[in-house]
Amino acid sequence: KSKLSRTEHIRQVHSIDFVSCETCGKEFKNKATLGKHVLNIHGGTKSEDNSSSEKEINYMRRLLEREKLECDQCPKVFEKNIYLKRHKRSVHSTSDTLYPCEHCGKEFINTERRGIHINMVH
Repeated sequence: KSKLSRTEHIRQVHSIDFVSCETCGKEFKNKATLGKHVLNIHGGTKSEDNSSSEKEINYMRRLLEREKLECDQCPKVFEKNIYLKRHKRSVHSTSDTLYPCEHCGKEFINTERRGIHINMVH
């Protein structure tokens, strides 16, 4: 067997088509990743034969500049407040009601988390 590059392996084994940067030729798994590359490396413009619309450039800028919400109890960062709230409730909750795993005794703040643990670990 010959050794394949990572890109060739993904292309052949997983049947994924890459998209290429028209400016430098670097390949990406999808348009979103390419867009981030174009904004960060090439200042938001593609070559003349594949020009980005102003709308696309502004959208990618907003994604990159979106305010990140930090957990005040650990270093985790979230893009949406709902994800931060869910994290705090599931990781940092001081709820008196805990649900122990019947197999190992590890305690969880809700039955859903306990069920995931049981399915993954036991």
